[in-house]
Amino acid sequence: MRSRAIAVLTLFAIALLWAPAPAAASDPSPEALVQTGHWKRARAVLEPRVQANPKDAQALFLLSQVRVAYRDFKDAVVLAERAAAQNPKSVEYRQQVAEAVCELAGKERSLGLGRRCKSELEATAALDPNHVDSRWGLMEWHMEAPWIIGGRKGEARKMLAEIQRINPSRGYMAQNRMNQHEKKTDSPEPLFLKALEANPKSYSIRMTLVNFYFSDGQKKYDLVERHAREALKLEPDRTGGYGGQAVVFARQKRWQELDAILSQAEKNVPDNFAPFYSTGNVLLADGSDLPRAEKYFRKYFSIEPEPNAPAHADAHWRLALVLEKTNRKPEAVQELQKALQLNPNHEGAKKDLKRLKQK
Repeated sequence: MRSRAIAVLTLFAIALLWAPAPAAASDPSPEALVQTGHWKRARAVLEPRVQANPKDAQALFLLSQVRVAYRDFKDAVVLAERAAAQNPKSVEYRQQVAEAVCELAGKERSLGLGRRCKSELEATAALDPNHVDSRWGLMEWHMEAPWIIGGRKGEARKMLAEIQRINPSRGYMAQNRMNQHEKKTDSPEPLFLKALEANPKSYSIRMTLVNFYFSDGQKKYDLVERHAREALKLEPDRTGGYGGQAVVFARQKRWQELDAILSQAEKNVPDNFAPFYSTGNVLLADGSDLPRAEKYFRKYFSIEPEPNAPAHADAHWRLALVLEKTNRKPEAVQELQKALQLNPNHEGAKKDLKRLKQK
């Protein structure tokens, strides 16, 4: 099997993006925190809640999602199973069991868990004939799983048709996923735009377009800015809209607007400095304002990152490259050593440390 039994990272990253519209940014509930990816805050709320009441099914379900975000898949399976045992007919709880099992299967490269992943997804789909996430999961499973454990391309196409029937917007995105798997060279843009037309209030599609138009093959910064602004209107409590605009402003050297959007990001999402990291990367690549880049990377490792964001080791590595460009080799070496202290297997830092020491 592949390094992930059924490309579960893609599958469930998409599942999270396509979660129901979150509560207002002012809603501090754990449900809202999980839906908007505020994993650190959610963990701080949910761990004591589960400890106080080990039979709180909703808290177990939500904490399982937090554990998945932190890649603690074994505990995520246990928590999800405990939630589902209390409400066997809950599609959400059963889907969370499937997610955790599939993630664990991918991590451990286990054929047995891979088979269980499929059975859990099928059990979820059987509970609701219109449940998209389980059908997306089965599509992924049949696309990626080897024939020996039951992977069938025809079944993947059946699931694609089901998704298209149930939710046209997601159907377009599922078609794009199928195209990727089949290595088709068609531009995904028409499918993205049709998906947006079918669901203009989708944050995930807006951010998909932000990333697409910012890519090297596109560089359509007016469209990046437009979709980032719309994403920000939809979910001001998430960093995507801020980061999308910030990288455009950095690339176009619109310094006053860059300062303003990053200040707004820090004010509204004070526990996630991802926009500073992505902007620092743009400035590093362009070499346009390296002191800014240094400031942004230092700011990034001043707080704990979210589990799905770049790690502090990455920020130390990128800062080292900034320092090298400003002729501060000893400091660059120190930053690379810090990166390797945090992550001894960091390939980028190892390679650059060796290169600098040979100079």
